Amino acid sequence: SLAKVMQSLIWIMILAGRLISAYISPKFKNKMILVLILGAGFTVFFMLMMELRSNVLMIISLLFVGLSMSGIYPTTISTQNPKYNKDTIATGTCMALATVGGVLWPNVIGLVAERGGLKNAMLSIIIPILAMDTLIIIKFFRYKKSNS
Repeated sequence: SLAKVMQSLIWIMILAGRLISAYISPKFKNKMILVLILGAGFTVFFMLMMELRSNVLMIISLLFVGLSMSGIYPTTISTQNPKYNKDTIATGTCMALATVGGVLWPNVIGLVAERGGLKNAMLSIIIPILAMDTLIIIKFFRYKKSNS
């Protein structure tokens, strides 16, 4: 029953995060700074969640994971060149590629869990988080350069 409650709470935090991101993003001249903050928050709170031993602190970290990750994708899409956002093929390709990880990685996590246990499976999530962080940093510098 705790898992069901946590699932509901994380979705509430994701919704709240999307609303907060939509509200505060106009206040950022460079929206990629917001994406950097959200990406860093996601990474830090995920690592905290994995390392903490207190159930209460783990739950709080999980909630902040949901809050942090919620605005990364939509804010990043809003920083795309308008010609790509107007092109349905480009937008669809971007959405499809973003979805691939969401479809494939749970399978990877399941395989790791079968062979190496739940802790290792959860730790394997660090791989796509590091990939996301790397791409956020690359996009930040490319966005900064193109808007200078």
